[in-house]
Amino acid sequence: SVAVDGRAARAELPATLTGDHTVDITLAGAPAGDRDGDGVPDAQDRCADTAGTAALTGCPDPAHLEAEDAHNSGGVKTNVNHTGYSGRAFLDGLWAQGASSSFTVHRTTTAPARGPITVRYANANSDTRTMTLSVDGQPLRQVAFPKVSDSWDAWGTTTFADVPLTGRDPVVTLSYGPGDTGAINLDWLAYR
Repeated sequence: SVAVDGRAARAELPATLTGDHTVDITLAGAPAGDRDGDGVPDAQDRCADTAGTAALTGCPDPAHLEAEDAHNSGGVKTNVNHTGYSGRAFLDGLWAQGASSSFTVHRTTTAPARGPITVRYANANSDTRTMTLSVDGQPLRQVAFPKVSDSWDAWGTTTFADVPLTGRDPVVTLSYGPGDTGAINLDWLAYR
């Protein structure tokens, strides 16, 4: 129902309405504490103001993170000069020690868990390249990115098993550390 200044009104506001008014709107059908009406309580909904969930539509999958949304440092930047990437752009600039990209993984639990992380990347170098994988600032291990193709327009994926995450918003970082060879492009990261 819609009420304007305490009086019931049609769902459409009259065109003659001018000036300041108080508009009260009562919505039916949405569970209490569910602002977007998608059936997911706001306390559990990582996109509480966007109708839909990761399983339906509207709210992006919290475990799939586009690289252009990562926190980047050390010369890492977004670019669009190659084809085949997903999202709005991809990342390059991972060719010098100190370069890094950090992804905040949004989880629905604070319980510790271990799982795989998959990264979509491009590597047109002549060999496998390496980066350091860290979680919440703690280096875990050096990870490998095999050559995908002779073209930077070709993308591949690699999966790193048994990555530990703790808390609702752990930060996963890929960095060009000591002993790494870097020089890859990043498209996205996914945690399952």
